[in-house]
This record gives sequence, C-alpha cells and structure tokens, in this order.
Amino acid sequence: MADSEPAAEDELEPHARLIEAEMARVARRKAVHEAGHCVVALHFGWHVDLTTIDEFDKAGAHSELLHRTADSNSRSHQAQVTVAGALAVLIDNHWVPLPSNQDGAVVDDKFLYEVLCEAPPPIPESDRPTYREESRRAARPILEGNWHQVEALTAALLAETTLDRARIAAVIETAIGARRGRIS
Repeated sequence: MADSEPAAEDELEPHARLIEAEMARVARRKAVHEAGHCVVALHFGWHVDLTTIDEFDKAGAHSELLHRTADSNSRSHQAQVTVAGALAVLIDNHWVPLPSNQDGAVVDDKFLYEVLCEAPPPIPESDRPTYREESRRAARPILEGNWHQVEALTAALLAETTLDRARIAAVIETAIGARRGRIS
C-alpha cells in the first residue's frame, strides 16, 4: 500500500499544476483589469487612492478613483475609465475574448450604465451599447500608449496585492523613467 500512495500523489500533481496555473491567470487578469482602470484615470488627472486584487477585501478586487477637476468628471472620461479594465484584459489576451465575465466587463458595464443614466441628460437605453463601444475606442489608444504603465502596475499588484496612492505613483514614475531610458 505504501507504494500506491506516491502514485496517487503523482497523479494529482499535474492537476495541482493546472489549478495553480489557472489561479495565476485569474490573478493576472484581475491585476491587468485594475491597472487598466488606474492608467486611464491617471491619464485624465484623477487621483487613484488605492487599487487591490485582494479577494478578502470587503469590496473584492477594485480601485478607488477620485475625480480631481470638473472636466475630469465628464461623462466621457468616466465611461473611458470604466471600460478600461475589461479593455486592458482584452488587449493583454491578444484580443481573444474571454467567456462569461472573466474580464470583469459585466460589473463594469453595470457601473457604466449607472453613469449613463444618472448624469443629465440620461443616455437612452438604445444608445448605451454604442456609447460603450465609443468609450472603448477612445480608451484604447490611452491604454496602448501607456502599456508600460499597465504592465508595471500589474506586476506590482501581483507582488503586493494592494497599492496605495504613494505606491501607485512610485510604480508609474519608475515605469515612465525606465521607458525614457530605453528610448533615449
């Protein structure tokens, strides 16, 4: 019987590696998603007080974003920041769509539609999908042009789980400095 125990463990090891690999993919998707929100929010001059992929946080994976000026609070900016999370995951996944909210789009869409309904004048329900797509098209070059920042925030989130405003600023500054060093 002692000989069969290691065999059973050996049979489980490939499954354990698959589970571990899937957990790493899920963590990366969450980190990329939150990093996408942060990078677009920072592009518009918003404050990002915190971003986390901590599932034990009472709100789960999320970012706390604050508008800094009346202009940065525009519906267009809010919509672009909102769609940026799922869009970043899509870019990171080489434009291959993920099944059933694995990019976080369902939750973001709920928030986006609240933004579209609350801000006067409300966007008619029939126009909301178009507005969402226009927001994605507008956010895409921001994300792609600042992908080094998305990657840096993603790596930091995977290593640290939660980043506060000072740590986010330090990660972004390092990413910008590193990019400048490569370009010079």
